[in-house]
Amino acid sequence: MMKMPTKIETLWELLEADLTAPSGLLLRRYDAALKPDVFAAVRRNAGDRQRVLAVSLPAPVAVNSLTVHDLALTVEKDTARAGRQVVLLTLTNAAYSDLFAVVCEDLIGQLADEAEPQLVLRALLNRLEQWTALFEGVSPDGLSAEKRQGLFGELWFLSQWLGAGSNPAHCLTAWTGPTGSIHDFQLPNQAVEIKTTSAVNPQAIQISNERQLDNSGLTNLWLWLITLDSRPTGGQSLNNMVDGLLVRLGNSPTLQNTFRLRLYQVGYQPLHRALYDTPTYAVRQEQVFSVSAGFPCLRMGDLPTGVSTVRYAVALAACQPFIVEPESVLAQIQPLN
Repeated sequence: MMKMPTKIETLWELLEADLTAPSGLLLRRYDAALKPDVFAAVRRNAGDRQRVLAVSLPAPVAVNSLTVHDLALTVEKDTARAGRQVVLLTLTNAAYSDLFAVVCEDLIGQLADEAEPQLVLRALLNRLEQWTALFEGVSPDGLSAEKRQGLFGELWFLSQWLGAGSNPAHCLTAWTGPTGSIHDFQLPNQAVEIKTTSAVNPQAIQISNERQLDNSGLTNLWLWLITLDSRPTGGQSLNNMVDGLLVRLGNSPTLQNTFRLRLYQVGYQPLHRALYDTPTYAVRQEQVFSVSAGFPCLRMGDLPTGVSTVRYAVALAACQPFIVEPESVLAQIQPLN
């Protein structure tokens, strides 16, 4: 599908179209409203070009050059501003160009309100450390079958929530599972945990740890079970679901960038896209349960001292007294508009 470029991609394209300087580093300010001096940059050298994120800081900048998992961090003299240096972040592997744009937009968001140079540098390095861990975790084989199925389920719920008229920005903010949150969707005092299965006749729901169904401190916690039919063709692929949600996010590069950020955090990478055209999925059944008093689950307070990281299964039959209508749950989380 046609991808809407992020702001930094648009600036990179403008710089690449500028042929007045055949070599060297070309910079264009990202946004004058930002407190730090942040630039989109393109380096030209012997016919080659690289896209760069540049941050200008007072000299000397106390950071060493490094290259970690296709990202290179270097420091150079700022030739346009006396007494300053530029910290440059460069992608060394063009296969990750889409991801690099999202990385840069995310880094800029972290720096936007920092005025003190040392705080700017610290925010940049701290966030970059998180991103390099993400690059490190990219599997050459893409997502496993189980993770593809799980991601499809989360995106299905997100699609239903958006379809009920919810504010897209709030929905994306609430999608916290990719960031390592306890629950897949976390709202003020409420949470939704998504479970996806393709079993022909599921008898139990697999729970990953003792915190997943712990409703302590929550007004409402819902367990949303999605049963899929997996088939070679005829259903909706993971790519179909991603593309459809990008369309539904409309003409907002910011929302689309946030959505891509979540996808990359899960492990859905553009270079693996061809792997995700199959299988396709069709939702056979949705069952939603209220994790309330008496629901069959473990909570942190139930475990003996020294016991943790408990995986267990909940019999689906035992959950039936707690079933609720999906529409009623979507209605209860509508005040986020």
